Amino acid sequence: MARKKVALILGGGGARGAYQVGVLKAWQEIFRKGGQLEILVGVSAGSINASRLMQDAPDYAKAIDSLKELWGGLFTAEIFESGFQAVASNLMRLLRSSRHGDAENDTSIVNAMLNTTPLHAYLNRNLDMEQVHQRLRTLPDHALAFNCFDYSDRRNMTFFETLGNLSEWIGPNAGGKRFSLTVEHIMASCAAPLLFPPVLMDGHYYGDGSLRNITPLQSAIRLGADRIINISLSGEAFKRERHETPTLGRIASTLFDGMFLDSLELDSHVLERINTLTERLPEKDRDTKMIDLCRVAPMFDFSLIAQRHRNRFPRTLRYLFGGWITPDMLSYLLFDGEYARELIEYGRKDGESYKDMVEEWLRN
Repeated sequence: MARKKVALILGGGGARGAYQVGVLKAWQEIFRKGGQLEILVGVSAGSINASRLMQDAPDYAKAIDSLKELWGGLFTAEIFESGFQAVASNLMRLLRSSRHGDAENDTSIVNAMLNTTPLHAYLNRNLDMEQVHQRLRTLPDHALAFNCFDYSDRRNMTFFETLGNLSEWIGPNAGGKRFSLTVEHIMASCAAPLLFPPVLMDGHYYGDGSLRNITPLQSAIRLGADRIINISLSGEAFKRERHETPTLGRIASTLFDGMFLDSLELDSHVLERINTLTERLPEKDRDTKMIDLCRVAPMFDFSLIAQRHRNRFPRTLRYLFGGWITPDMLSYLLFDGEYARELIEYGRKDGESYKDMVEEWLRN
């Protein structure tokens, strides 16, 4: 009997992505014993983790050590400009650009609050996409995919690379294209709306892969997954007083929560329902297959941890954005090694609870 293909979906959540590394760290011994993942799907910050894993595939244990080192040594200035002059200049250009909303083809328009030029350089230093291509050429049953949002067609798009015979797809809200993946695809997938600028590729502007990603499990299923492991970055909701007036930062973080997290909840319930209905049919009458799903979800509040490390966030941004940088927003934007190392440890502890199931899936 052929081994069931396992997909790992690493979703979006900005700086919270360090938690995913911790969960994988808990499973490192499984990979050392031969545990395998055939399909890696990255969304937003998860695309960085997925790329680094594929770079060393099938030696995922080695890749996990590299990811831990990358996140543990991270500084905010490596992701976006944080100096006073650079941030203030970008904000002034953003305000001037807002007066020219009809100039759709003007590439000089600033459409984000932060400049992510440092992130591009950081990815080029720490990811070897040529090595990723080489791995995919020598592992015909493997696939790597990134989700991006096409602002031109207003459709969520999955860019995938594989040697396997997989067809592209297109739908009203989502599609899939075979592509030789690049750092630009990762930059696009990470381009959180309003915060990070969209990326121009092949005449289309692309942004964060969580936008309009109403069926986040479908990419893995389209790529042939029989089993899906998803590492969620939701966390437990921070309890607030009912009468507390929501700040701009609180509203923005709620929108981020909806963009990054809520669709996964719905899609998971849909998949479970389809599995239940499929199971009730005789095998000979089934036109769908059963897809196993394992969701790893943190049982703590990211914002409380981020708040403890607030002084690690650049003083310039704390001053210029003031109350907009709430603990919720900070948990997404605090790209800092000290914060990341704490999230990695939380992830490792949570990952231990899933080891038995994951070992069965990855080794059988």
